[in-house]
Amino acid sequence: MSYFDRTKSDRKHPTRARQTRAANWTDAPLTSKQKTTLSMRQREAFVIQSEAGLVDGPFDDWKYEQTEIACGQPSLRAAKDSDFRPILAHFLRLAGRVKEADEVWAKTGRVSGSDQIGDTHENREKARAIIRDLVVNSQGLINDAYVSKCVNGRDLMDMTALELQQLVSTLSARLRAMRKKL
Repeated sequence: MSYFDRTKSDRKHPTRARQTRAANWTDAPLTSKQKTTLSMRQREAFVIQSEAGLVDGPFDDWKYEQTEIACGQPSLRAAKDSDFRPILAHFLRLAGRVKEADEVWAKTGRVSGSDQIGDTHENREKARAIIRDLVVNSQGLINDAYVSKCVNGRDLMDMTALELQQLVSTLSARLRAMRKKL
C-alpha cells in the first residue's frame, strides 16, 4: 500500500467542499441589523427636520418619500444591501450629521469580481447621481432616453465606475455644446 493510500484511508472526516459565495451579494435584502440602524437614523432625521419646520405630514409618509429619494426604492423592505450606505448617508445628512455622512460615503465597498482600482459601489452611485442631476438640470436638452442611447442601451447599474465617469464627461461636454448652440 502506498503512502498516499494510507493517508487517504486514515482520514476520519472527509473534507468539505467549499461553499461558493453568491456572485452578486449586493442583491441581498437588508439585514435586520441594517434595518434597525436605518430606522433609528430615519427617526432622528425626522425629529430634527420637523423641529425645523421642514416636514409636513406623518412620519411614515416622510420616511418612504426620503428612502425613495436616497436609493430609488419605496421602502427598506425593497432596498438591497448595496442601498444601505446611500440611505444611511442621506438620513445622517438630514439629521445635520454631515461629517458622518461623508465618512459613510468614503468607506469602500469594492464591487466583487472587479479588478479596477476605485470601482466601488460608492463611486458608481456617485456617478449615477451626477448623471441624474445632469438630466434634471439640463432643462430638457437631455433625457433618460438620450443617456440610454449614449451607452447603446446598457443598464447603468451594470457599468463600472470608470465607464460611468466617462459617461459623465461625455454628457457634460455634449450638454455644454448644446447650450452653446442656443
